[in-house]
Amino acid sequence: MKGQSALFSSVKNNSKGASDDWETPDDLFNILNNEFRFTLDACANSNNHKVDDYYSLNYNGLDQEWKDHIVWINPPYSNVKDWVSKAVDQYNKYGITVVMLLPSRTGNKEWHELISVYASQIRFLRGRLKFKGSHNSAPFDSAIVIFSPKTYNERVVFVNYRS
Repeated sequence: MKGQSALFSSVKNNSKGASDDWETPDDLFNILNNEFRFTLDACANSNNHKVDDYYSLNYNGLDQEWKDHIVWINPPYSNVKDWVSKAVDQYNKYGITVVMLLPSRTGNKEWHELISVYASQIRFLRGRLKFKGSHNSAPFDSAIVIFSPKTYNERVVFVNYRS
């Protein structure tokens, strides 16, 4: 979508000029944090981390082990596949819970090869998110993807997290 990157303000842009630092809306994060009690934000920076323990560009979460944590991730959307791969690896290796906010691009390879195979639950968000600091809603739909040892009654659900 030509011109969509202008919808979002960002400290950092990816190689295509589109924003990669879309901060999770506080109301959405707070609902999820009340449910999961996150102990690590594995993909953040000093301005947008959601919990005290976080990894940033300087201490790349893709290079770290997440053992003994309950992990929150809102990855750069130019690099979703690497973050989903890491989440699946850490979930399989340590049995930890990893919760991700992802664009709902279900035609992408990571959805077919990783998320559909390993996710404990996929929560498709009704409506489009308005990321923190943005003037407009996102130009794409979003989903919460959960990798967890917990068994959910429904693997795919549609939810409304708006207040």
